[in-house]
Amino acid sequence: GSSGDFKLINEYFFDEKDRLIEAIGPVPGGGEKSLFFYENPDSEKVIEEHFFWDRPTIQPYYIYKVNYDDLNRLSSKTVQKESLGGEIAGFEYFYTSDGMLSEEKEYDLHLGQQLVRRTVYDYY
Repeated sequence: GSSGDFKLINEYFFDEKDRLIEAIGPVPGGGEKSLFFYENPDSEKVIEEHFFWDRPTIQPYYIYKVNYDDLNRLSSKTVQKESLGGEIAGFEYFYTSDGMLSEEKEYDLHLGQQLVRRTVYDYY
């Protein structure tokens, strides 16, 4: 086929330090765009993710706080949702005793915290 047979699915944009700052296309949670914000100008640690349902939207639908455990591994992404009692997880991450990602949980936050996807990783 010709090059016209291909469709762009995702686009990723990086800053001058090669840190991901924007993802466009289907992003985790079912939206079309996420923006990533770092702890400070020299950090590799994402502390906030702005989630958009639609690409042209200016206001994010969710502003996720990105949380880490004592070993500096991603542990959850939470949102402040007063109607549901405060800070609740949209995503949770779990690890094996030797530090490998073992499970991811994704929640729909529209009508409470409903589990919509659970992924379990096995290592051999």
